[in-house]
Order: sequence, then structure tokens, then C-alpha cells
Amino acid sequence: MTASSGWEYRDPLEQALSKDVSPATLMQHVRAIGALERESGSPGEAQAFDYIERTLTSYGVEVERREIEAYISLPQEGRLILPDGGEIEGLTHSFSTSVDALDAEVVDVGDGRPDDMRRAAGKIALVRGLASPGRAWAAQQAGTLGQIFVLMDHLHNMIVTTIWGTPSPETAWRI
Repeated sequence: MTASSGWEYRDPLEQALSKDVSPATLMQHVRAIGALERESGSPGEAQAFDYIERTLTSYGVEVERREIEAYISLPQEGRLILPDGGEIEGLTHSFSTSVDALDAEVVDVGDGRPDDMRRAAGKIALVRGLASPGRAWAAQQAGTLGQIFVLMDHLHNMIVTTIWGTPSPETAWRI
């Protein structure tokens, strides 16, 4: 292999395995893994790793698994308390707040475009749709105190940081 052809490299297993790739097979894997609750360090996460290892091994792929010690944070609960005393259960992300409870005006910002987020500066933004890194970042940059993401079909665990993996000292401010 030459330096200029590195991007053209094809693993010898690719041709052998490509015949086993089909929409039905891919959906089988998605359903098997998606059926598990896979929070970090949980039995479900271990079951997902076991499934992936068995599957890859069955295809002749050598698998090496490593375990590391890592600090993780699993949120206990999230809820909104309405002015009339009603409560709406929800999901929260892993973080600490500087207050026991946040009491502020909620502003409907539609699907969370940056211009709409600016209307919620100093307030809580009510955003229609899935929580996403881009929307959370836009809300933070707009000066919102918090965000509530609403998708009516069911609760979704989402990642809202623009950092993938562990932040470095140079990127920690983005969390």
C-alpha cells in the first residue's frame, strides 16, 4: 500500500462479509441492541457488548474487549412542576445545577432556531423536537436559563453536548 492509496484500502474481510449485509440483517441487529436499556455500566450495556462480540466473532472478526474505570453520572429524576401544582415527569441529563429548583418564565421557541432562542434569554426555552447538541448550544449561546425539549410520542434519552467523549481542558467550557 502506498501513502496515496491508503484511503483505498479494503480489509480482506469486507468482501467476505458484504454478502451477509442486508436490510433484514441490519434491522435484526438494531432490534436486538435497541431492545436493551444500555446505560453506561449497566447489565444491558454488557448484554449489548456480548451480542456485538458474538455477532462479529460469528463473521470471523477477531474481537478484543477492554474495560476501563470511568466516572459516569446517571440522572435520578426530572420533572416540571406547573403553577397549578401539576407535575409532568420527564428525563434529565447528567449535570449539577446551582439551584435546588429553577423557577422562571417559559417561552415557546418553536423548533429552536437561533433567532427564536434569543427571545428566551434569561428564561426557559420550550423547544419542539428532540434535544440535540446544536439546539442546546444555540440555547446556551442565547442566554437561556434552561431548555425543555418536547416530543409527544415518548421520552427520548439524548446527548446534548458538543463534545464527543471526555473533554480536554481546552474544550471543557463547551459542556
